[in-house]
Amino acid sequence: MRSSEDLALETIEEIRLAAKVREAMGTLPPADAALIALTAFERYSPAQAAAALGITEGAARTRLHRARVRIAAALGNLEVDTNVTKETSR
Repeated sequence: MRSSEDLALETIEEIRLAAKVREAMGTLPPADAALIALTAFERYSPAQAAAALGITEGAARTRLHRARVRIAAALGNLEVDTNVTKETSR
């Protein structure tokens, strides 16, 4: 069974990661962020997202690719601290 300290540390790490994702999403133009949100979080297909945003499917796919590359670059330097629990439970 995990301790309450381990659970708290896990929650803190999740909050930190969520903040980094929000920050990366904030670097995108609003229309591209909407595409990412619809496809990644709402599980729309690119065609469904395109229809929802009033653009062609081809345009949606191109913009999704570019947006994903930018988000990956923004999150590329993200380090997950797997030693937090080990260091604090000594």
